[in-house]
Amino acid sequence: RAALIFDVICASQSGPRQVLDVGGGGGRLMLPFLARGAECFLVDFSARTHSGIKRLGDTVTDVPRTMSFDVVICSHVLEHVADPRYLLTAVLERMRDDGVLYLEVPLEHFHNNVWNPIQAEPVTHVNFFTIESLRVILLTTGYRITLLQEWSGTYGGKPLPVIRAIAMKGQPTATTDH
Repeated sequence: RAALIFDVICASQSGPRQVLDVGGGGGRLMLPFLARGAECFLVDFSARTHSGIKRLGDTVTDVPRTMSFDVVICSHVLEHVADPRYLLTAVLERMRDDGVLYLEVPLEHFHNNVWNPIQAEPVTHVNFFTIESLRVILLTTGYRITLLQEWSGTYGGKPLPVIRAIAMKGQPTATTDH
């Protein structure tokens, strides 16, 4: 999964120098970046990190505003936070002007889904996304979307339908009624 994320990000940006993983556990998704010489940072409540990855704190608000990143990874985090718009805004403020956000969330169809979130994590998933709802939240928080698609991912070794996005800083748009 880490190699696939690396490949899709590097299709949008070559040679990232500084990478931040928001909610990245020990930082395993950054290992391909680290292997290619990028400086890798993360924020997570877990204090353990892979060697070579620097933990900056628990949440993105612990990242000094003086730091900025070429790539920010936010994989399977947005569905857990009380205010996804706040998190996306805080991430945007810490991205370089040409920075790239990789965002992935479960596509939680509650029927015929081998990974049912209600059974797997009944309390921790507080947000559920469709492609359209993710598109609107990204656009209205100031991102320009370059990739937004349903994808067949894996999580914990199990197949999982997900929505993934690549986004960059863009011009905010007005909220639309849906």
